[in-house]
Amino acid sequence: QVIENTSGNLVTPSLVYYEEDGSVRVGRAAEGMEAARPNQVVREIKREMDEPDYTIEIHGEEYTPVDVSAEILKEMRSVADSADAADPDEVDKIVVTVPAYFKERAKKRTLEAAEQAGLDVSFLTPEPEAAARVYDETGELIVYDFGGGTLDIAVVEVTETDDGRKYQTKDIDGDMELGGRDFDEALTEHIIEDYKEVNGVDIRDNDRTYSELRGHVERAKKELSDEEETSIVAPALGTLNGEIIGINRDITREEFEEVIDDLLDRAREPLETVMDRQDMDPGDPDDVLLVGGSTRMPAVQELVEEVTGVDPTMDVAPARVVARGASIADRGEGPPPLPRSIGVKVKRGGDIVVDYLLEKGTPLSECEASKKYTTTEDDQTSVSIEIFEAEDGADGGPPTDPDAEEVELLGDGVLDKIEPAPAGDPEIEVSFSIDPSSGTLKATADDLKDPDNDVTIEIDRGM
Repeated sequence: QVIENTSGNLVTPSLVYYEEDGSVRVGRAAEGMEAARPNQVVREIKREMDEPDYTIEIHGEEYTPVDVSAEILKEMRSVADSADAADPDEVDKIVVTVPAYFKERAKKRTLEAAEQAGLDVSFLTPEPEAAARVYDETGELIVYDFGGGTLDIAVVEVTETDDGRKYQTKDIDGDMELGGRDFDEALTEHIIEDYKEVNGVDIRDNDRTYSELRGHVERAKKELSDEEETSIVAPALGTLNGEIIGINRDITREEFEEVIDDLLDRAREPLETVMDRQDMDPGDPDDVLLVGGSTRMPAVQELVEEVTGVDPTMDVAPARVVARGASIADRGEGPPPLPRSIGVKVKRGGDIVVDYLLEKGTPLSECEASKKYTTTEDDQTSVSIEIFEAEDGADGGPPTDPDAEEVELLGDGVLDKIEPAPAGDPEIEVSFSIDPSSGTLKATADDLKDPDNDVTIEIDRGM
């Protein structure tokens, strides 16, 4: 059962509004304040969870993505505690869903936000896998999860066994910088440019006016999912240079789809990539499940059907299917795969490279690896350990160049107090393991000639 929030809605938008005194409003209450006070509202912070130095300043106070996420999670727990259907003393499991394509730092910060919100999380679960559990389907499924801030795609194999239904995520891909808000912004910019050309006024010069227009555009976008044409009627968006700014124009679905053509191409690419990796031809998937509010757009449904050759399924409200799936999730079944390769920076010959110990696609329950390294200089008493995470490059594998665009530093540490010895004599073992319940990484380096000398490499957990 999906429980209504305090506003009587089944979905709580991921918006947080900060008052001057530091108090907050979350969801619809925050959404209602966005047009009037856009600089006090934070939306879709999930996209920023991986940014190491990202902060938002409001009323002279700085807030991190962890801080904002914690407020959303507090609100969700408050909804559960206040519902007639839930006894707060009997809540025995808290499951937090995250994009399957979330990076390591983002997952750790999500857990940190839950901790800050006072939640004892049982496990994290990938959103596409949670969605697959809601549908009465078996076989190889593609879950196309396109929400407000991110695009997440997974191939999930569902099988019936004597012990019940089993779920195994075989492959994942996505775009963590693409979501419904990008379609809103594209159409908003299109309308602004038209208005500027005719009236010589740039609506972007006033944050409040821009935010007000964007709200009208978002509503129009949703209407165009059901209608071929709609109108934006906003006679008084605000005032610029002493003039009242007003919009009154029709928008067709065809015009909208022309404006977002490049975004639709981006929405297509990871779907084609994951099908190619799984050697799937159009028609091969047993079903394609649509998840997330952005999949309500006809153009998105059409591109999914075109690429997969399957008429996609959307039997459950796409904005609620992940929550329903999370409520029946069991991390003991079908561990998801590692979304990116993980390795350590080493000197090999005259080159500095990343040596990958964990390969993308390895089930998290099998993600344990270690390798021995040594020093490169005589009497070296310390070594720097740098851990990297990498997307696949153009050649299909993770780049070995640590400065490549696809490679990202996760954390580093120093193993010191190594006994002086000739180069190549010390034995240093770097070990990786991943907690399958949370998908978070642990990395250590051990001096094998001194059992008491080791270091744990802390993966960045935010500010």
